[in-house]
Amino acid sequence: MASPLDAKPRRELLTSAARLGLFALGVALVTSRVGLVAHELVGHGGAAAAYDAEIREVHLYYTAGGWISYERGAPWTWTSAIVVSLAGIAVELILAAVAAVGAWWAARGGRAALAVALGGAALGLFVHGGFYLAAGVHHGVGDGTLVHRRLGDARGWVTWPAALLIVGVTYAGARRLGARVRGWLPTRSSVRQLVALAVALGAAAGAHAGLAATELALRPSPTYQAIMKPVREKAIDADVARWVEAEARAGREPGRAQVRARRARLDAERPRPFPFGPLLGVAIALAAAVGAARGRPRSGRTERLPNAAVLCAVTLAVLAALCVGAIDALAP
Repeated sequence: MASPLDAKPRRELLTSAARLGLFALGVALVTSRVGLVAHELVGHGGAAAAYDAEIREVHLYYTAGGWISYERGAPWTWTSAIVVSLAGIAVELILAAVAAVGAWWAARGGRAALAVALGGAALGLFVHGGFYLAAGVHHGVGDGTLVHRRLGDARGWVTWPAALLIVGVTYAGARRLGARVRGWLPTRSSVRQLVALAVALGAAAGAHAGLAATELALRPSPTYQAIMKPVREKAIDADVARWVEAEARAGREPGRAQVRARRARLDAERPRPFPFGPLLGVAIALAAAVGAARGRPRSGRTERLPNAAVLCAVTLAVLAALCVGAIDALAP
């Protein structure tokens, strides 16, 4: 029969894991909201303005992504178009470097929670920007579409080195952060500590993804969906549209079932690209898990994540989401 004394450490571990999960969710939301605004407005918007383009429309989600459209009187060159398309990712990587410096400064000052928050933000911004670049260039998605078309079969010279760098940085960053975060989970068992860490961070990631998916479902944007569609899918859509138009001109208006069958046949005929993005995502997750497992608290003892740090992270997350919503409402 379990003693009440045995239940107390379990309750403390569960409470600490829940506190860590809320803290991680708050940091993730703040990081993603700051990154979104910087990516779209400072990156794409600033670069487009530098080429005398006019911002036509801005659409930002409270918890998901967004997009910005612009027009330029003069024709775009390949150089100017690629600079503007990659400017958002470049700004994210710069922000990651700034956050990393801030994390180092906070750690030297003994501000553990702030050091973890800034370190997590730095790692999150770097991984998001790097993944978006590598997967986008390989599959022709989003900001990597132009580079995908420009490089053609030579894009592997960009995507694979980028993937190796992302996985390596993820491992190193997760190991460093794991050494700090695991000290907030009070248990002598490394296995229980790692399980609690995985549950806390998994719940935070799941909550963030769930909020984003729900908002995308409630506020669908055909433009955003088109931007995030791979080149292969866009080509199939274009072929289907041309076929439908030709059939209509010939007096044979195809029904929905015929259109679906045509799309399915084209999808089966076209070769599928190497699943670079999904595999890179798995590699990043494994690198993060192994890194966190290898990171051990230096002092060998546990500390408590302050409630004030959790409250601050959650409050800033709500404010960041509201600010993004305000920008979306006020923007053209």
